[in-house]
Amino acid sequence: MHQRDDVTASGTGSRVSAGRPRSSAGRARLCAGLAAFVTLASFVVASPAQAEDQRAAALAVSKSALDAYLAGDFKRAATMYRTAWMMNPDELLYLYNSARAAQRDGATDAARRDYQLFLAKAPKGHVEAAKARHHLAELDEDPGRSNDGSGGAIGAGGGHGGDARPQNSSSAGASRSTVGWAVLIAGTGVAVGGVVVLALAQGDQSTLDQRLTHTDDSGYIVGISKPEAEAQQKGINSRFVIGWGLAGFGAAAVVVGGVLVATSPTQSAALVPWADGHGATFAMRF
Repeated sequence: MHQRDDVTASGTGSRVSAGRPRSSAGRARLCAGLAAFVTLASFVVASPAQAEDQRAAALAVSKSALDAYLAGDFKRAATMYRTAWMMNPDELLYLYNSARAAQRDGATDAARRDYQLFLAKAPKGHVEAAKARHHLAELDEDPGRSNDGSGGAIGAGGGHGGDARPQNSSSAGASRSTVGWAVLIAGTGVAVGGVVVLALAQGDQSTLDQRLTHTDDSGYIVGISKPEAEAQQKGINSRFVIGWGLAGFGAAAVVVGGVLVATSPTQSAALVPWADGHGATFAMRF
């Protein structure tokens, strides 16, 4: 087999009682306190939106870095991937990509620095940790190895060989959010279907009950025969069971789908094809 090279793409007013006027220093302290409170409140409100904007900006930079990498401009790719990571430090793949591009550019000191930093920050079992250790060992053994993409780089399938497309955080793939929405929508449909079946069964039950009230002067039921009434009741009971089953199953699916959507990460999976078409790298995060 051939080893692959990859880069893992609010106020109420208060009345002040009459008395000793506030001193200038007291008013200054009050104003300073109010200013600090307003600043803090603004920060708390704005921080989530600012963080989301920062992540989006980092993603845009990483896409440009990917273009540079594919064009062979590894120096620019390394710089841009590191910039993307500094903008969004939670996305460690940017840091790994920076190290990989730097290694391909021959900037071994920068590559070693970013590999080591990536390994120090990556949680246990990170999808790229093993490959980062491998590439770091390459630098220790032979600083020039893999800089031209001709050998030593480890891909998902193992072996030596040519370059592979870097993994980017926006790579296409199935995500928990997508699955969650699918389950939630399907569950809602099933639950609605169950409710419809229950409603129809209840309507049939009401009709049957009404026919059973039709009696003659002797008190015998004349609206429907006994066998027919028993057969209809059996069918109605079956539809009640089916309706409750569908409604319960659909409700459970809605809960599961809602949990998946609520807990899904920004991006969870990526499938990256190898350049020669002989394989692909699959990465997933939860």
